[in-house]
Amino acid sequence: QNRYVTEYLFNEILANQAATMSNCLLKTSILDRFCASLCETICFPDKKHAGDGSSQPNFTGTDFLEWLRTSNLFVIPLDDQHQWYRYHHLFQEFLQQELIRRFEPREIIELHTAAGRWFAQENWIDEALNHFLAAGDTTAAIELIAQHRYKLMNEARWPILDNWLRLFDDGLIESSSELWMLKTWMAYQQGRWNELPALLQQLDALLARHPDRTETNRLAGEIHAANSVLLIHSGDIEGAVAQARMALERILPEFWTARGLARLYLGVGLLMLGDEKGSLRAIYGAFEEEQVKSERFKANLLMSVSYIYWIAADLQSMQPTSEQALALCLKLNHQQILGHSQLAAGSVRYQQNDLPAAEELFTAIVDRPYQNFGGCYARSVCGLSMTYQAQGKEAEARQVSEEAIAFLLKTGNTTQLPLIQALQAEIALQQGNLPAARQWAENFSPDLPLVPFYRFLEPPLTLAKIWLAQNTPESQAKAGVLLNRLQAYLTDTHNKRFLIETLALQALLSDATGDQVAASVNLQNALHLAQPGGFIRVFVDMGSEMARLLTQIEVESGLREYVFQIRSAFPGLQPTQKTLDQGELLDPLTEREFQILELLQARLTNKEIAARLVISPGTVKGHTVRIYQKLGVKGRRPAVEKAIKLGILPPQ
Repeated sequence: QNRYVTEYLFNEILANQAATMSNCLLKTSILDRFCASLCETICFPDKKHAGDGSSQPNFTGTDFLEWLRTSNLFVIPLDDQHQWYRYHHLFQEFLQQELIRRFEPREIIELHTAAGRWFAQENWIDEALNHFLAAGDTTAAIELIAQHRYKLMNEARWPILDNWLRLFDDGLIESSSELWMLKTWMAYQQGRWNELPALLQQLDALLARHPDRTETNRLAGEIHAANSVLLIHSGDIEGAVAQARMALERILPEFWTARGLARLYLGVGLLMLGDEKGSLRAIYGAFEEEQVKSERFKANLLMSVSYIYWIAADLQSMQPTSEQALALCLKLNHQQILGHSQLAAGSVRYQQNDLPAAEELFTAIVDRPYQNFGGCYARSVCGLSMTYQAQGKEAEARQVSEEAIAFLLKTGNTTQLPLIQALQAEIALQQGNLPAARQWAENFSPDLPLVPFYRFLEPPLTLAKIWLAQNTPESQAKAGVLLNRLQAYLTDTHNKRFLIETLALQALLSDATGDQVAASVNLQNALHLAQPGGFIRVFVDMGSEMARLLTQIEVESGLREYVFQIRSAFPGLQPTQKTLDQGELLDPLTEREFQILELLQARLTNKEIAARLVISPGTVKGHTVRIYQKLGVKGRRPAVEKAIKLGILPPQ
């Protein structure tokens, strides 16, 4: 059948055309789409001779398109303005076969080269690359990528860059420092950070084997930026800071994505060295120091500083910063940074126990896995799974992690698998499935080198929780060693966010081993670090043992209101129902009355209590009168003293 189609097309169509037209048909067959200007470039490169050598000085690409339309050939318009067309695929295949039969390979290469140059000039980079590679001109293709990748990286168009890289075979990538640099950036972006050392080592070897001062100088800043990432995660904080500073000295001003990355790791490094002011200045200083004033760059910077606030446990600063970045990204349709901004905002909302808002933010990321491929996606899976669990949606909490593992395996991103597996152990523990959690713990080494803690969830802390839940002398001893190691590391690196969690776990361990003094000290130290940021979930996620400890431990007066907020967030743990003995009261206190009584104990005024509970001062006064009546006293102090005596309130 194909033979009959070919014979028809040749005898009835191509053979009956003038030489000029048949040559134009054959030459334009290399194009998957064409317009008048492109046809003119391909068919009449010098505008003096047609393809058959006859003089056609006045014949243009527009004339050729008009001839195609009026001849009713197998041509299909691609837009309403009738500027772009393509051939029917069978007709195009026929023409391409005839092109190969009639033209020399050198001539076909020249056609692809001309098409590549035209598309490159018009900024149609994908098609330009395809034609350059069809012509075998890999040098032109690589130079084109070098010219345009900064812009695409600034716009976070990573899928396009990934597709460009896939156009080249492995051997060519391994011999090109430009392509290898892009491969390194892709590994970073996709969260495959364990591949960075080998990639950077190979890049250094490439530049050494083919010394080109211009190329070396151009890539040096990027290499310094990537090295700062690597050194942070290997524990060489001072080295990372030095590399980040060198990156800022050498990266071109217009490549602000790489400059923003260098500023982020400079900030993280300085924070880990104890210079919090310098850390913030490293990022905020860019608003005045950088030559580029792009709104996208501003969104990048705001997202970056959110990570600083997260490590510093400063949720009060992190919330407006992440929300400002989020608003900018939505305005600009800046998808990649949008995901990071949603992750930061969702992390704040989760810790503040605003679970519906956290679920919405995390879901927006998890539903776009290919746009948030890598660490952002994996950390958001942790956030969404734990948000489901906090809302009592146990099946959904398990399902989102299972789907994440399937996605990571499908896409070959095994670097993020350990985090999701730790998440599954965390969820299993919270759901009372200790055997499943223990199975994970048995395969996780507590002796792994400690790396910066900055994610939503950190596996070593999950391991400590599982050992505490096992509640044996052996498991408690192992938990103690691990928690002491974590406390020293997090203190040395000034990581308040996860030091809070570590101290709280140490309080649970001390309580379990009968050391109530140490339990009180550790818990209050954790509360002091957590109170300014308003952390709630970090304590609530530790379950009933933490709820009991918060009820039993006597805390300083300045922490009582904060402890009340945390205790109120424990699910199913209403103080009047489970933690109080009101047997001597004929008319037990209601939940609202107990809340007011606790705030009376904290010495808040009626106005302050009303603001805290979002009710009117008059309502507070009415409840207070009923509290006095039920306790059989008059006045605040007698009411508090009677409540302590009855065990309704803990001693001051």
